[in-house]
Amino acid sequence: QVIVVKKDNSSINKIDDLEGKKVVLQKDSSAEEAFAKQAVQSKVKSLNKVADNAMGMLEVKTGSSDALIVDSVVAKYYISQNPDQYRIVGESLAPEEYGIGVKKGNTALLEKLQSALDTMWEDGSAKEISEKWFGEDLLLRD
Repeated sequence: QVIVVKKDNSSINKIDDLEGKKVVLQKDSSAEEAFAKQAVQSKVKSLNKVADNAMGMLEVKTGSSDALIVDSVVAKYYISQNPDQYRIVGESLAPEEYGIGVKKGNTALLEKLQSALDTMWEDGSAKEISEKWFGEDLLLRD
């Protein structure tokens, strides 16, 4: 979870800078959970909970909110699409990993999926996809 602000916002550079500011995040999300654990949460001017992250990004863009709390992968995608509009500030509020789930016992699908992922890893296409959509290689390597 990270903080996203307008690129030209110089008043927010770390979590504590959210004091007295208008913050937005997606309702019932891991961002809401992570922000609730931050001491500054009780010191913000307002906390708006919206239906989705696109609405949160729009609130920051229009100035309705000063900052968005959002998954870093989502933030990096929006920033890669709009590099002159947004930036990530401070450190991560909470770590988060992503995975792919399949129905328990569906080994045929699991094996096909794993084979495809292994191939994409080996031939470099997974890295290319990450760089295309997120502006950098976000893949975790064991």
